[in-house]
Amino acid sequence: MSFILGLVSAAVLMFLALVSAYQWGFALISLLWPRFRSHGSEGAAVKFLIMIPAHNEEVGLPDTLTSIAAVQYPRELLDVLVVADRCTDATNRVAREAGVICFERIRGEGVKGAAVAWGIQEASRNGLKFDALIILDADTRINPELLNAFSKGICQGHKVQQAFNYLSNPWETAFTRVIAVTSMLKNGLFYTGKSLIGLSGMLQGTGMCLERAIVEQYGWNAFSVGEDWEFSVSLFLAGERIYFNPDAMIYARESVYGGSSGKALRNDLFSYLTQPSPCCVQTTQRKLP
Repeated sequence: MSFILGLVSAAVLMFLALVSAYQWGFALISLLWPRFRSHGSEGAAVKFLIMIPAHNEEVGLPDTLTSIAAVQYPRELLDVLVVADRCTDATNRVAREAGVICFERIRGEGVKGAAVAWGIQEASRNGLKFDALIILDADTRINPELLNAFSKGICQGHKVQQAFNYLSNPWETAFTRVIAVTSMLKNGLFYTGKSLIGLSGMLQGTGMCLERAIVEQYGWNAFSVGEDWEFSVSLFLAGERIYFNPDAMIYARESVYGGSSGKALRNDLFSYLTQPSPCCVQTTQRKLP
């Protein structure tokens, strides 16, 4: 019996050692690998559409829209679309008073992925033109240089990008301080290390940038609770790479006591361990204007 327990303990320790080595390997790469900044085109001609799926977000949405208004990017190359998803508060009024486009989704499945898919369809139907789509949560502030960073990434050939996802309230409670540490480890060390050696990252639900060709080819086909993971895997299987852009910074608000933290913790843990291998899958063609 003790021999069997010893084997089980050894297997568990070996697994934990491999996981630790996997994570620390990328962390060391991020710390030691030379980082060369691109001196090429700034890519200022890229037209962005920022889509914000929002369900009863009248409280957090104003800060998000204010941060977007302060972005250092030509205003004529940016449209902002709020998808007011089955809202019972004043989310639609907040959006319109801020001068952005607002589409109201009255009925349908109550998941974020469904709101994103509906928003893409409505953007097409209403003739909104863009070169790249950014999906942003309604409680997420953006760095003023976010669009410049994404624009450079597009000019470098990155069709799918994920921003550096940090917290807007890291010092609010003990819980947010813990999440801030895991966020920095995940983004600043793990994903940055993978990006430096050309490996793919994972989408994190907010701060996702999709080139128009990706939206046209795949649309949005992820409708589970983990829609970001689901869409990431579908892209991996189709042979697409997700580029983690460490220069594109966003700041998402975290629950102060962990009430809505399951997704954050899930992303921190699972994304360290998963990396599907590319193969072929069928895709759905979606034509945009």
